[in-house]
Amino acid sequence: MSNVVYVASPIDRASESEKQSIETEIAFVKEALRQAGYSVFVPALAWDSGVPHDAIHQVNMEALEKAIGLVVVGATKAHSIGIYIEVGYMHARRRPVAFFRQKPESITLSEFPVIRYPENLPPFFDMFFKDNQAAIGYWEEKPGQFEPPRRAYPGDAGFDLATAEDFLVTPLKNGEPAHRIPLAHRLFPPEGFWFLLAERSSTRDRWGVEIIPGVMDNGYTGPWFARTVLRRDEPVMIPAGTRLVQAIPIPVALEGVAVRRVSEIPATKRGESGFGSSDKKEVGR
Repeated sequence: MSNVVYVASPIDRASESEKQSIETEIAFVKEALRQAGYSVFVPALAWDSGVPHDAIHQVNMEALEKAIGLVVVGATKAHSIGIYIEVGYMHARRRPVAFFRQKPESITLSEFPVIRYPENLPPFFDMFFKDNQAAIGYWEEKPGQFEPPRRAYPGDAGFDLATAEDFLVTPLKNGEPAHRIPLAHRLFPPEGFWFLLAERSSTRDRWGVEIIPGVMDNGYTGPWFARTVLRRDEPVMIPAGTRLVQAIPIPVALEGVAVRRVSEIPATKRGESGFGSSDKKEVGR
């Protein structure tokens, strides 16, 4: 059995002064874990290797898959989307997650499932923990008539949602908008999250319809609809209560980021090359 502990940090998003502090804490955590008999993987170190980013990501995910636990250092100093991914990945697999910003008397991962240091963590981590879990609220359009939103299996990305009424989906004529099938519930995400409304994997094969993805912003409180397009020639009746779509909670990226006008278009390798540009081959190749 693996004894690897994955040590993550937002060091790539930290200021120079914060980096020095985080590096000191990483060194302490690494040494303490090794003295306790654990092997340690620090993904931040891979960014100095010159390996292409895709390769780095693959190595990091393979290490995360093998790790028995995750230690996050510097979570209150800087924000990083990678921390969201790593914490969510480990929590979905019921593996322990520990947060460190100060030196505890000892380090052990035997107190599964969760060790938290310190207590004053940023609120966007709360939804990962049962002892202080940020709730997802829902409103019933027809109280008691339909199954509440749920994840089909532990660790699934989305919450399945039922339709609120029988709905006949017909082929669209030129220029007609997509059908709007009313859903049985509205969801209200925790602060700092929004929902991606997407089709379930069985929707297209079973019903012959395509669900147009939708962005459900945190502050939206109105009715929910599944925007639907028929992909068959014959109309199809979708009964009320059909779990047609799923709502996937996603953190708001770069919240509070400033938007500024630029004086010139940045120079990049790709430039204005658009759709299919990466498929083009050089003449003679």
